[in-house]
Amino acid sequence: MDMTRKKTDAVTGLPLYDGFLEIARGEIDNNPGKMLVLISTDIANFKYVNKIYGYNKANELINELISVIKDDNQEIVCACRTHSDHIISLFRYSGDREDFVKTVDDDSNRFVKRNSRKYPSVSLHLNNGVVFLDDEDDDDLIYSIDKANVARRIAKGNYCV
Repeated sequence: MDMTRKKTDAVTGLPLYDGFLEIARGEIDNNPGKMLVLISTDIANFKYVNKIYGYNKANELINELISVIKDDNQEIVCACRTHSDHIISLFRYSGDREDFVKTVDDDSNRFVKRNSRKYPSVSLHLNNGVVFLDDEDDDDLIYSIDKANVARRIAKGNYCV
């Protein structure tokens, strides 16, 4: 029995990072030419949610984010929480890239609007780094995840409160 699929994050129930890599590599290997996209996401000012509202409320917020990523999206392949509020997710997409990115933005804005009411003392914002895998010449998943993380950090740096 493969035990990596049994190991899940205690807060989110998502696979741990190694399990995510296994599932993602399987999707990439078994579906050459399929249009896939990696998204690296975090919640701006998340540490203040922890400090002001406590860990239980912060965990609820993380699970709200997981719900937006996972439950509201039929094209998701897999996702994982690497640490704190940082989520990596892999999606299939069809059609226009700009439409996909717009959907990500719209989902992010709905998440922020809904949760800003629950956490009024914190200025919430989602930072997303998006990498379309069909652009990649190599099949190095870790490198693509790193690129998505860099894009997320750039987005984070450009956000003004």
